Amino acid sequence: MTVTATDTPNYSASHQKAQPLGKLYKNTRLTVEHWEYLVTKRGLPFDWVMDNCESMTAKTATEYLGYTAPSNGIMIRGENGQYSFKPDIPLVEYKDGKEKVRKYLTPREDEGYDAMLLTHPMYSDYWTNLDKLKERAYIIDGAPCIAVTEGGFKAMVVMDNKIPCVAALGVEMGLTPKKNDPQGKRYLVKTLEKLARAGFGFLMMFDGDIATNINVTNALKKLGHQLGLFNVHVHVASWDMTSEKDKGVDDYILNNGFPQFQSEVLSRVQPFAEWLERIEQQFKKEGTHKGKPTPQTIAKEIAEEYQPNWRFSDKEQVWRFWNGKYWEKKSGSYVETSVKAILDSREIEYRRSAFVTDVVKLIKMDLTTFKWETFDRSKYIAFDNGVLEVETKKLLPHSQGYGFVSVLPYEYNPLKPIGEYQSVIEALKTECPATHQFMLTAMKGDEIGVKKLLAVINSVITFNLSKLQMFVHFCGLPGTGKGTMTRLIQKCVGKNNYKGSTIKNLSKPDEIANIIDKQLVVLPDERTDILADVILGLTGNDEMSYRQVFKEGASGVFLGSIVVSSNTPLFAGETTGMDRRTCMISFNNAIPDNKRDGSIEDLMDREIAQLIAVSLMLSDSEVTALIRGIGGADVPAFELHKWRLKLQADSVASFFNELIVIDPDGSISGSDLYKGSYRGYCEENGLKPLANNKFPERFSELLRVLGIDIEKKSKANRVTWYGIRLRLESEETLTYEEQLEEQVKRSEENRQHANASPGNTRSDTSSVPDDVPAQSQTERESLPALPALEVDNINIKSEPTQPQKVGRKGQGHHPFKVKDRVTYYDKTTEGLMDATVVEVQFPPNDKNRGEYIIQFKSEYKITVFGNEINLKS
Repeated sequence: MTVTATDTPNYSASHQKAQPLGKLYKNTRLTVEHWEYLVTKRGLPFDWVMDNCESMTAKTATEYLGYTAPSNGIMIRGENGQYSFKPDIPLVEYKDGKEKVRKYLTPREDEGYDAMLLTHPMYSDYWTNLDKLKERAYIIDGAPCIAVTEGGFKAMVVMDNKIPCVAALGVEMGLTPKKNDPQGKRYLVKTLEKLARAGFGFLMMFDGDIATNINVTNALKKLGHQLGLFNVHVHVASWDMTSEKDKGVDDYILNNGFPQFQSEVLSRVQPFAEWLERIEQQFKKEGTHKGKPTPQTIAKEIAEEYQPNWRFSDKEQVWRFWNGKYWEKKSGSYVETSVKAILDSREIEYRRSAFVTDVVKLIKMDLTTFKWETFDRSKYIAFDNGVLEVETKKLLPHSQGYGFVSVLPYEYNPLKPIGEYQSVIEALKTECPATHQFMLTAMKGDEIGVKKLLAVINSVITFNLSKLQMFVHFCGLPGTGKGTMTRLIQKCVGKNNYKGSTIKNLSKPDEIANIIDKQLVVLPDERTDILADVILGLTGNDEMSYRQVFKEGASGVFLGSIVVSSNTPLFAGETTGMDRRTCMISFNNAIPDNKRDGSIEDLMDREIAQLIAVSLMLSDSEVTALIRGIGGADVPAFELHKWRLKLQADSVASFFNELIVIDPDGSISGSDLYKGSYRGYCEENGLKPLANNKFPERFSELLRVLGIDIEKKSKANRVTWYGIRLRLESEETLTYEEQLEEQVKRSEENRQHANASPGNTRSDTSSVPDDVPAQSQTERESLPALPALEVDNINIKSEPTQPQKVGRKGQGHHPFKVKDRVTYYDKTTEGLMDATVVEVQFPPNDKNRGEYIIQFKSEYKITVFGNEINLKS
C-alpha cells in the first residue's frame, strides 16, 4: 500500500489513533513485528537495533518530522539528536508527473539536518573522545578514516564490524540543503565538518551502483570535493554488483560475510581523485562508443521512465500528467520545461532549444493515447481522499487506471445509512440545517421541489445529467434564490471543475475547447432569446468540434452538466426537443430585501461535504424520476411556470392553449387548422407564424409531449386531425394553462392537508418508483419521448400489475356510461385527476358497485370500482 504526498494531510489525528502500536518485544522499545523485520528478516545486529531503534506511532512521528507521517513505523535516532523515520507505509510523491517513493523520512530541509552518529552499545564516549576514536578508526595509508554511508541501518552493519561509520540521511545529504543555498555554495553538514577539522579521513561506502547511477555519482563528486577542501584523505569503496542483494554495503556484508568484504572491497579502495578520474574515463569511453545522445535515445529513456504518469490525449490534443489524484491537463510549454529540467539534471549537453523540442515530439509519439478510457463516473466518484465506489460505499485509493481528469475538492465522510432517517429530506434537515432551510424556503415548502434540487446535485456529481441528455434551467425573478442555488452547485464540484459562459459563446469553437472537459458549465442570468441548437448538441452527447487558439483542431463529447438561470424564456425559433431535454425548476418565492440573511450562504458552504453525501442517498431511479418529472416526482407549479414560459416564446403552444379543445369526437381539416386558425391567430396577436410545411410537425410534437392522443389522416391530398377541434366562442372548457392552474391549486391544498397530518407527506421516498430505469451509456443514441408536461401527474411508463382499488369514497353508486367524464383520487399524488370511462366491465346492481376501466389523458388506464370515481361537475 502506498500513500501520496498530497494525501498525507488526510491522515488526521483520529486516523493515527486508529493505528496503535502492537505488543512490544521483551526488554525493547520495538513491537514484535518491527523486531522481526529488523533482526530476523534484515539480519541487523540486535544490540545496535536495541540502542538506536524504537517503534513509533504516526502521530508522534509527525511531531518529529514537521509534516504528516503516513503510518506508524520505526524511528532511528542517533546520539547526536539526528533521526530518520521508516514508515510501515512508504510515502509516494508526485512532482512534474514523476513518481518518487520515500521509504525513509527525514526532517524538512528548511529546518536543517545533520549526519547521524549511532549510539554505541558499549562505549558512551565513542564519538566524543576523539583520541580514542582515532585509535578505533579504519587506517588507510597511515591516516585514521571514518566510513560514510547512506542510512542508519547500513551504518549499524559497518560499525558492528568495528569500523566507525557516519550515517548520512541521503546520498545528497552530506552537504547542507539546497533550499538554504541560493548562492550555490553547499557546505559539509556539522558532524562531517567537525570530524574533518579534527583530522579524520573519510571512506565513502555508498551503493554498489555508483559507477552506473549518475545521480549517486554526482552526489559523491560533490561530497568528495567538499571533504577534500580540508586536506584530509578521502577514499571510495566500490564493488561490482552481481544482483540487488549486493547493492548496499549492509547487503554485501550480510550476504557475503565481512572477510570477503575485506578482501574484495576494502583492499581495493581508491583515493577520491583516482576514483573520479576512472569514473570520468569510463563515462567518456561509453560516450565515445555509443556516440552523443540523440533525441531518439533520450526520448525513449524518458518515455519509458515516465510512461505511468504522462499521457498525451490524441482526441483532445492535450498533455495530461498524473498528480497523485487525477490526470491533470498540462500545456505544451510545461512539458517542454519539464523535459529540459530532466536533460539538465542528467547533464546532457545540447546546443539549441530545437533539441528539447525534438525530444518532446518523440516522447509524445510514444505516450499518445488514442482513446481515453475512464471508469463510469456515476459508479465511481473521485473525492479528495479517495474514490468512492457508489454501490458498496467503499473508499478506494486513487489510481491512474481510473482515467479520471478531475476530483471533487472535498473528503468523503459517510453519513448514517438512509434507513436511519425518515427520508432523504430528514437527512438533509439533520446534516445540513442551513441548506435545508434555504431549499425549503426557495421551494415554498414543497419537499418534492427540495428533492429535485438534491437530485440536480446528485446528477451533476455523478455525471448522470449527461446520461439523461438533459440540462437544468433555474427560472425565476431576482431575489428568489436561483443565483444562490447555482453558486451552491458550483461549490459542490469545485472551482477547477466548472466554467462560466453564455449560450451565445458556446457556438464558438474556442469556447467549446474551454468547457469540453469540465464537470459543470454554468450559464448565469441569460436574458436574451437564443437558438437551441448548441444546447441540443451539448446535452445530446454529440461529437463537438473545437479549436484552442493557435492549436490544432480537436473533437470530443461533452459529458458534464449544464445549468442555466434566467428570468425569461430562453429559446426562440425552432425548439423541437427542448421540452424533453429541460429539467426546469421554478424559483417563485421572492424574499424582501429587509428579510434576506446574507450569512446563510456562509453556513451552507460549511455543509457542502455533507450535502454531497445526502444527495448520494438518492438512488439512480429516484434521480431519473425527479429530473424527468415523472412517477409522482413532478411539481405542478414548475410545470405551470414552464408552460407559461413556452407560451411567451412559442406561437404553436400559444395557439393550442387559446383555441384548441381536446375532444375524442372532434376533428378539423389541416387547411382550417393552419390557414383558417393558426395564421389568423398569429396575425391578430402580433406573432410570427411558422411556415405551412413546418407547422404540422411542430403541432404534432407539442401534442405528443403533452400526452394528447390524436390521429392525423390524409385522403385525396386533404389532411384531417381527429381528437381535437376549435374552441367555440361561448365555450367554458378549461384551457391547458387553466388545467395546470387547477393542478397547482389542488397540489397546494393536498400539501397543506398533508402538513396537517403528520406521517403522510409527499416527501416519502416511496413517491418515486424504483423501476424507472436510468439511461445507460449505450442508450444515448435513442432518446425516448418524455412526457415533460404530464397533465395527470402519473407515470405513464410503469403500468401496475394489478388494478388500483384504493381511493376516495364516491358520492354514490352511479351507473356510469362510456365517455362519462369522471374524477379519480390518486393515492400516490394525493390529488384528484380527470379521466374518461372507456369500458363498463360489470354494471352495478344491488349487490355490487360495478367495475369500470377509466383512461387518463396520457392514455394510462386502470380498473376501478364505482365508488372510487365521481362524475365531473
